[in-house]
Amino acid sequence: MEGHPMQSLRWALPFLLITGCSGTVTTPVDGASPPDDGGALDAGQPLPDAGADDAGLPPPACEVIASPSSSATSPCTEGAPCSLAGAQAMARTLTAAQTRDVRVCLRDGVYFLAAPLTLGPEDSGGNGHSVVYRSYSGERAVLAGGVRLTGWAPFERGIWRAPAPAGLRTRQLFVNAVRAYRTRGPFRPAGFVKTSVGYRAPDGSLAAFRNPSDLEIVGFRYWKAFRCGVRSIAGQEITVDPECFGPANVHCGFEIDQPTWIENAFEYLGTPGFFYHDRSGNHVYYVPRPGEDLTTATVIAPTLERLLTVVGTAAAPVHHVA
Repeated sequence: MEGHPMQSLRWALPFLLITGCSGTVTTPVDGASPPDDGGALDAGQPLPDAGADDAGLPPPACEVIASPSSSATSPCTEGAPCSLAGAQAMARTLTAAQTRDVRVCLRDGVYFLAAPLTLGPEDSGGNGHSVVYRSYSGERAVLAGGVRLTGWAPFERGIWRAPAPAGLRTRQLFVNAVRAYRTRGPFRPAGFVKTSVGYRAPDGSLAAFRNPSDLEIVGFRYWKAFRCGVRSIAGQEITVDPECFGPANVHCGFEIDQPTWIENAFEYLGTPGFFYHDRSGNHVYYVPRPGEDLTTATVIAPTLERLLTVVGTAAAPVHHVA
């Protein structure tokens, strides 16, 4: 996740976070500094919950309760939990008359986010008390910045296929919390000649691929990493997306050069652990690793770059949120 501008926020969100950038991320707790590496991969360490702070004491009460299976906006109780958005809205109504911390407890499960969870000044605690987001006692809440892909079925040559949402744009896939990789062609393929609009390939084989517009040119030069989509291919002539190719050629001597490899082609499939995203046909194709059962596996395609954003100003800061 990116750093937050409000230093008054305590880094104490006890959730296992799945981001679009780095897989599974556990946020620091108890006032620790935020991670500086974008989050470490973590297959599932035990996480803090709403249990007792002192041995022998019962867990503190949860004023607001959410469940990943709920779409309700009230009353956010034990017997009738709310959605995460509903719980956040309910917590906002309780801060004006706060005499103690308000605990928002998330029941066990995965909360799929269509947009980042955003905390603003209206989410701040009142009267010197905090709004505390926690996993429910003895459970683990998971925020997922992606969509789950289901309906996997054998396709051909050991390849499996599942429908994908229209408009999905992702370079990543996680199968049972293990990163899969997009298909790629040979490393530093020979014979490509750079042109004013892209490249001239050594032959016309790429033009025969089923979806040339799904291809992405990946190039590494010095410390730079370039990723530019393919606009079209006619014979040997490859036209690269000009909105990417133009800026990639701005700095003389450091511009995009020969392809390091080419990604996201069905024709490159065959290696276990690699996938292809058919953006026009709205399918994802994947070759499972040994031991993976796609009929029961949890497959997530990340869609969000951020799970949590905090928006405040010097005049209206975000405070007393944990």
